[in-house]
Amino acid sequence: MLNLEEKLDIVEGLIYAIKISEIVEDPVGKLKVGMEVHVTFLKDFPNVDEVKIGDLIEVYGTFKGIEDGIAKMRLEKSEDYLKNC
Repeated sequence: MLNLEEKLDIVEGLIYAIKISEIVEDPVGKLKVGMEVHVTFLKDFPNVDEVKIGDLIEVYGTFKGIEDGIAKMRLEKSEDYLKNC
């Protein structure tokens, strides 16, 4: 479970800044509860629920690494999603 903290509108897509409150699956073993994650995706990406700041959400996407203590994820595959809990 993640808590949506900020939505940033960029030219080609969106960036959601979220804070991890629960980790369901972490195949790379890099995520930690309390860590900030930036999730990016194209504006017309399917499988994205309408969410607002403060909502608990679930995200499944591609891990892109950690930069300056912030994890990066991208929704790019058909099975990727961001949904309201």
